[in-house]
Amino acid sequence: MQKSKGYFMNDTALIIGRFNQLEKKIENISTIKEDEIINREELCHRLKITEATCIKWEKRGKILSFRIGPNVRYNWPAVLAKLQEQEKEVVHA
Repeated sequence: MQKSKGYFMNDTALIIGRFNQLEKKIENISTIKEDEIINREELCHRLKITEATCIKWEKRGKILSFRIGPNVRYNWPAVLAKLQEQEKEVVHA
């Protein structure tokens, strides 16, 4: 019986953790203004990076992105904030 309680508690913790992650994503999306949303081409142009670099940065979590159907979009102010945050971490390291 004790073993099943442990599994239940573990599953509950995982569900709560996943719920919190989804809640944060929803909050981020709900605060996005339409005029701040840009596509990958525009992001690459503004940051002067290649598409391959952009994709690598997405995968590494260096920049934030979200999907609308098959299309990847970026919240420009959020991208800038994330990059500035990472720059400060490097300077303080």
